[in-house]
Amino acid sequence: MGDIRIDETLAERLRCAACRGELAREARRATCAACGATFPVVRGVPVLVDERRSLFTIDECVGSSLRVRHAGSRSPAAARARA
Repeated sequence: MGDIRIDETLAERLRCAACRGELAREARRATCAACGATFPVVRGVPVLVDERRSLFTIDECVGSSLRVRHAGSRSPAAARARA
């Protein structure tokens, strides 16, 4: 599977998941100019997850990017949060 192309207008509107600062985009990562947070780019799409506030880790999001979860199944992070 190839990379997904994001419209340039949309890409310019993407903001940091942690502080909403502007992102500097590179081939494999996006870095926030304000707080320095980095986010992976998977198949051309930045994975903008603030792990401090999310039930999911970036690794869980990236690892599941090619899989489809069945309705009702929980991620390991969500199961841990409910325990």
